[in-house]
Amino acid sequence: MELKSYAASTDQGPFLGVNEDHYHIELEKKLFMVFDGFGGAGVGDIAVKELAEDMAKIYGKISGDPDSTLPFFYDPNVIPEGNALINAAIHGHNFLIERNRDKSMGERAGCSGSMIAIGDHLVSLLNCGNLKTVLYGHDGVQDVISESTLKLLGDRSDKRSSLSVPTSGFGLFDKLDYTLREVRVVRGDIIVSMSDGIYSRIRSDEIKSIIEDNNRNLKRSINDLMALSNERGNQDNQTCLLMQF
Repeated sequence: MELKSYAASTDQGPFLGVNEDHYHIELEKKLFMVFDGFGGAGVGDIAVKELAEDMAKIYGKISGDPDSTLPFFYDPNVIPEGNALINAAIHGHNFLIERNRDKSMGERAGCSGSMIAIGDHLVSLLNCGNLKTVLYGHDGVQDVISESTLKLLGDRSDKRSSLSVPTSGFGLFDKLDYTLREVRVVRGDIIVSMSDGIYSRIRSDEIKSIIEDNNRNLKRSINDLMALSNERGNQDNQTCLLMQF
C-alpha cells in the first residue's frame, strides 16, 4: 500500500505558553504518531517526546522481526503491524508509569496518543485518549476512531467551548485502555488525525470542504483547520497529521 504524501504540524495555540502536543514520524518503519500530553511545562512536553521515542523503538523491533521474542501480547486476528502497535503502546504505557512512580502528583505526566502503521494491505490505527482519526474518501469523511473522553459540555456548537478530558491515556491508570482498528484504504483516501485543539470545533463536513477547497494540498488544509478552530475560540494546543494514499 503506497503512501502518496503526508503533512503534519503542531502549534501551542493562541493562548498557551507551552506546547504539550507532539507528532513523530518514521518513514522507514511506515509509522506515524500524534500525541496530546499533559502535566505542564517541563513535564508533559518532555514526556510526550520520550514516550514517542520509546514506542517507535519497540515498534521497530517487533515489526521488523516477525520471529521476535519481545512481544508480550499477540492477537491472531490482527495483522503484524497491529500487534506491533499494541505491544509498543503497552511498553510505552509501562515506561510512562515507571517514569511517574517516584514523582509527586504535580510532576507526573500523562498522554493521549494515536499510532498509525501502514501494512501491505491494511492500515492499522491505535488510539488512546483525547485524539480523533477520520478518513476522507469518496463517501465523504467517516470516523475511524473517535476520542475517548468525558464531555464536560454537551453543546458542541461553534459558539461555545467544547471541553473534554480523556478517560484513557498513557501513564494514567494501571491498565492501558486503547482502541485498535484496521482499515483498507484506496487511492485518493486521506487519513486525518487530530488533537482536540482542532476536532472539537470542526464538523466532518467542514473537514471535507477544507480538503477539497485546497485541492487536497495537505499543508494548506492543516493550516486552514487550525485557523478555523482558533476563530471559534480554541484555547488548546493543536496537532494535525494528514496522510494521502
